[in-house]
Amino acid sequence: ANSMRAVSVAAQSTVTCLGFFAQGLLGGFAALNLFMTYMIDAPNLPQGSPDSGFLKYYSPMAVMCQRLYITLSILALLASVDKYSKDSLGGFMLQGAAMQRVDAAAVLLFALTFVISVVNVPFEDSLYYAYKRVPNWWEFESTPGGFTARLARYHALNFTRCAAAAAGWLAVCYTATPAVVDVIDRAEELTRAAEANSWQKASYASGGGGGGGGGG
Repeated sequence: ANSMRAVSVAAQSTVTCLGFFAQGLLGGFAALNLFMTYMIDAPNLPQGSPDSGFLKYYSPMAVMCQRLYITLSILALLASVDKYSKDSLGGFMLQGAAMQRVDAAAVLLFALTFVISVVNVPFEDSLYYAYKRVPNWWEFESTPGGFTARLARYHALNFTRCAAAAAGWLAVCYTATPAVVDVIDRAEELTRAAEANSWQKASYASGGGGGGGGGG
């Protein structure tokens, strides 16, 4: 029984670590995308100008980034749902509704990241395959009709996706801060103290009962 429990705990710990790792990767990747697109190349947004740094750097790897976003957001969402269910069984780390809101926010933010990633698939595909056909396609003035509007719409969604992924990662990190963990540590100390006190009382009662019987 103990060996089965050890295997079960080890498997759960491994899954939790992998989920936490995926959430961290997603948050870091989103932060990098946010920095490269909306800080370095900010003067060229949202219009797709011939010298647009975004189209130049993102078109060759649009599909790869798309797959990373979808894969990592699925793993992050599953990990956050798993954490929510486990925390609900333990009273949300002994902090009730406050921690429940943080866990729920992480679930919603990673779900939003996944949905936006799926919505962005057609436009990212068009960027990648335009690059495959004509490697320097953004240098030509003849872009398809409505491309500027589609690009602006994509940037709005992409910015939201990056912000949601980063915020979801911050919510996950909050649940592991010393202030939150300290509540559990103090509760465990109180539990151990109460158990020790109950054992002392039981031993005292047992000793007193024995002494009374010997006296009779």
